[in-house]
Parts: sequence; C-alpha cells; structure tokens
Amino acid sequence: MSVTNLDSPVNAIRFLDADTGRTPVLALDLSIVANRYLELTEAIPDAQVFYAMKANPHPAVIGLLATMGCGIDAASTNEVDVAVAHGVPPERISYGNTVRRASEIEHARDAGVAMFAVDDDHELTKVLDHAPGSTVLARLNTEGTGAAWPLSRKFGTDVPTAQAMLVRAQSRGHGVGATFHVGSQQSDPSSWDDALVQVAQLLEVVEVTPDTPFTVNLGGGLPSRLADPTPALAEFSEVIHAAIARHLDGAPISFAIEPGRFLVGDAGVIEAEVIGVVERPGQACSRWVFIDVGLFQGLSEASGESIRYPLSTTVGGPTSPAVVAGPTCDSTDILYERRPVELPLALTSGDRIRLHGAGAYTVSCSSLGFNGFEPLRVEIAPS
Repeated sequence: MSVTNLDSPVNAIRFLDADTGRTPVLALDLSIVANRYLELTEAIPDAQVFYAMKANPHPAVIGLLATMGCGIDAASTNEVDVAVAHGVPPERISYGNTVRRASEIEHARDAGVAMFAVDDDHELTKVLDHAPGSTVLARLNTEGTGAAWPLSRKFGTDVPTAQAMLVRAQSRGHGVGATFHVGSQQSDPSSWDDALVQVAQLLEVVEVTPDTPFTVNLGGGLPSRLADPTPALAEFSEVIHAAIARHLDGAPISFAIEPGRFLVGDAGVIEAEVIGVVERPGQACSRWVFIDVGLFQGLSEASGESIRYPLSTTVGGPTSPAVVAGPTCDSTDILYERRPVELPLALTSGDRIRLHGAGAYTVSCSSLGFNGFEPLRVEIAPS
C-alpha cells in the first residue's frame, strides 16, 4: 500500500455537503488517517509508531490503525483495554503517562504491556516492583518553544535525575531508554535536535548492546495543517535524522514515535451553524459571530487561541474582521478575539461555517452537555 496524493478530506466534505442532521457535527475521513500513517512510516521508517489515542479515540480510528500495524500510546488502563480489544498486540502498547497507581501498572502488566515511561524516582519504584522485566523510559523535560500547545513542567525531568533512574532500572534487569515530547503542534523542527542532545547524555551512563538496545521515543509534536503555517513532514524528518546521526553516533537504538494530531487532525471537518451575529459597540472588534460549537463542544484547544482552525463558508461577498464565539453562557467560551477572523459581512443566523483540521482533540474533549448543549456529533464519512 503506497502513499497517495490524497491531501484533502474529500470524503468528509462530501458527507457534510449531503448531511441534514443536527450541528455541530464532526465528519472524519479515514483515508486521511491512513495516508498520514503511511507518510510517517516512509519519512521515519526505523521508528515504531505508537498512536496517541487521546487525540481521537473513535473506534473506527483505532481499528484502522491497528490493522496497519500501528501501536498505541496509552495513558490509562481504559486506553490499554481499548487498544487490546482492537487487536493491538501488547508489545505495541506504550504506557506513556508517568504518574500511575500501582494497580494501574499491574493491570497493564497483566495485559502484556512492557514499556513504561517514568520521570520520578518514586514512580520508578512502582514500575520496578509491579512490572519486573519491563522497559523503562526516562521522560526528559523540554521547553516546548515553537509549539502551539507547550507541554513543559508537568512532565519530564532533568538529565542527572534521568541518568540515575536508568542506572537503577538497568541494575534491576530492566531494558532502558528515553522519551520526550517537544510540544503539540510543533512548528520548529530543531526542537528534536535539542531533545536528542539530552538523550545522548543518558547514553553515557547506561550499557547498551545490539542485544539490549536503548529505546528512544521521539514523542509527539508533529503538526497538522491549521491556520498558522508549519513546515512539511519532510523538513521534520530531515532534522530528526540529522540529529540522530550527529548526537547518537551509531549507538544500538530502537526508535519509536508517538504522533497524535499528525495522524488525525487533517482528517476531521466540523460543520457549525451561525446562531447570531451581534454588535458590541466600543470594542476593538465590534462584530461578534456566535456559532453552535465552542470550547465545551470539543474546541478546548482554541482556549487562549493556541490552536487556530481554518474557517470556511459558502457565503460570499466582502469580508471584515469578526470575533468568533461559542454558544454557551460561559464568558470564556470565545474562540478568536485577540486575532479576529475575516468573515463575510453577509453572514447571518442559519448560515454554516466549517472548521478544518478538527480531527484531533475534539471528539475526546467534547463535554457531555455543558449548559445543556448537546455533545459534538461524530460521523465517519463513507469512502
């Protein structure tokens, strides 16, 4: 199966063109998911792909990737169970959440999971005690510079602490390695170079051979195509391979990578209805466009305008800046105010707006019904 030239979720768009159901609705084009997976395995062929299920846990997505040989990055026992239920072999499941109950480690171990990330000595003790013989990956902290959604501070540790943990784990008979995350929707390929410098320092203190290779998980961060431009996959691949050659110098290493948004983001299109266009005199941008999807129906990543979805509408004519807001009575339910969006002046209640690149962190982040508004409807577009 080779990579096609498919670059637009045509199946999702075709579905929305014909759909008469309620909005907001997210249409998912699985052909895009498959294409992104093939693109990634061709660009970084030496790395086992572990899909970050949190990005979009829809059964159709998990089932498709499982059939293609993709692994799963799990953060909970529920995600472990879902992966196993969809036929993902346990050796292709990585437990990436670094803080867990001992019972959760045991649950994953009993399911056959044998790779666990840690970033604290107490958490390492849990893994040593409850998952003997597993592979331990020390999670390193990164700055996340260049990411739309940085992931620093909550997870990750410094090099000296990681070195001590890996020496301890190896002395207990565990395989060892390193993992990191350079931040979600990363626009700076050099972020991987900076992280791999730290990985090289870990290799100075552990013993690795071709029979006991060091595992390097390159993490997530590869972007999807949103309103703010990012480099193409080829540029990320070039920098990552150059950094590996420069810093790891032929050491016996087993590579992994944990994409989420890259695989599913471009596969999703949300159709929303305009519920009101109002004037707010005296404000920097006085025109407000309210739509029936917002932070609580799956667009939580638009909080702080971190993630900017490209918007489109069939309404024509001249445009002007508009604040875009969600439907709830929560005053934080505003998508784009600091950087208003150019929208047609003719736009009015009942018109439709589409949000593109919305396949990631929308299904999984839609509330059960905040303020009484129904959750995001999700449909798999026929191909």
